Amino acid sequence: MALSNTLDAKTVALTAAPVPAAPVAAWPSWRWLAAWLLLMVLGAALLAGWRFHQLGQRFDDEARTLHRTIAQRVGQHDAHLTNLHAIAQLDDPQRATFRAVASAIRTFYPRIVAIDLVRLSPTPEVLASTRDVGAAPVRLEVVAQRAATLGAGKAAMLDAPVGTGYAMVKRIGDAPLSALVLQIDAAQLIAPDGLAPANMAVWLTDAQGTVFGGRPADADEGWPRALGFAQGLGSTSQPLQLVLSRRLGWAELLPAGGLLALAIGGAALLWAAGSVQRVRRARREAARQAQELRLAHAMRVNGLGEMASGIAHELTQPLTAMLSQSQAGLRLIEQGADAAAMVPILQANVRLARRSGDILERIRSYVSQREPAVEAVALNALVEGVAELVQADLRARGIALELVLDPAGPVVRIDAISVEQVLHNLVRNAAEALQGQDGARITVRTRADAAGAQVAVIDNGPGIAPEQLARVFQPFFTTKEGGMGLGLSLCERLVENIGGRIEAQSTPGEGSVFTVQLRKAAR
Repeated sequence: MALSNTLDAKTVALTAAPVPAAPVAAWPSWRWLAAWLLLMVLGAALLAGWRFHQLGQRFDDEARTLHRTIAQRVGQHDAHLTNLHAIAQLDDPQRATFRAVASAIRTFYPRIVAIDLVRLSPTPEVLASTRDVGAAPVRLEVVAQRAATLGAGKAAMLDAPVGTGYAMVKRIGDAPLSALVLQIDAAQLIAPDGLAPANMAVWLTDAQGTVFGGRPADADEGWPRALGFAQGLGSTSQPLQLVLSRRLGWAELLPAGGLLALAIGGAALLWAAGSVQRVRRARREAARQAQELRLAHAMRVNGLGEMASGIAHELTQPLTAMLSQSQAGLRLIEQGADAAAMVPILQANVRLARRSGDILERIRSYVSQREPAVEAVALNALVEGVAELVQADLRARGIALELVLDPAGPVVRIDAISVEQVLHNLVRNAAEALQGQDGARITVRTRADAAGAQVAVIDNGPGIAPEQLARVFQPFFTTKEGGMGLGLSLCERLVENIGGRIEAQSTPGEGSVFTVQLRKAAR
């Protein structure tokens, strides 16, 4: 979406339009000259204002697109640290597994210039590292001071820059005190990958005003005024703000071609207004459609980093259910149950295995830009199937499950795998919110309405605070210890992909309601 100094459609049309001779000849020279000068002044003012507004809108769109991309990248750092934290605690004296995973992360994410596993007490020591010879070193005493301020499993940034970027520290244990160090090159982190123009200055700052990524000395200077954008990345462990600045020149506000078009076509403006409007509208619509296609493809590619975490998150549900069913089968065998008692368990595991394959197929379809398999599905039957899969886990947690199904039996047009995955995620979230609560109950209710049908997941848990409720569908926002914050974001995306919508309501102390609105199937 690089900015351009080429003429807009309106100016091009004016350049191409002939100047009618009759009106010009009828006017005295001085009146024509005065009218021409007035049109030139007004046209130049309008052109400069319109170009400034257009460039400002483009700048804002590009800045927000770049902000979303960098926020996703920053969120990936926390996901990498979570995975490495788990691996670092394995009983592996040679640290071979840690080095292999860390090297793979560096290969796929070049902005991560080093990953270190360090022991900080009693004597600071690097246990495993992927640091190149030329990479800026991180002082272990600084890491030790920062790690000492963190709780186990918590991550935070070092206060001072490291090389051309910054470093993150995640505390692993107390005795001995150890930590993970993830060093990020800020210049590569904010590299726009073609989503922003080359003449846009981009950098990061922290709360103390420290600059990461290189802020140009004249970023906010000069006339005409510079366009600016500043917004936090929304990360608790990396409290950074993205700042963008772009200086505008007179040549952009008043391009030579535009002035020439005004000089030649001023007198023809009234005559050509109708055709110019149609041409401009058609060209702008074509450009908008082409731009949307390019942006959709770019966002799909940039979303692959988020999807890497999302795949693991989605597959956790069927795999957890398979584990629960298998453990129940083992208990039946130990109690001397016959083979017939194992049939329902094995059948459930087969369904879960097929469902895992369907999830991977859906993700593959998303990457290859294929549409979801939307078809007519009996909503009550789908809900009953989900209830059958989660019943054993809820029973083990001491949570009652109640189904309130519409007797009309609504039929909806959906991708069954997507909706089933959404319901699994909502039920699991409700179960986690109810953990350890007396009288815990989850209700799944279906209801037909004029637009289609609704399925709601209702719990009587502690509820969600109003300030958190407004952010529950944002990627990487979570209130759960160790959570990635991807579940509800993925649910919203899955539902929207099939033309539905998802809403959340909650009253602190009384529970929460997540409602999925689906389209009705044509009879």
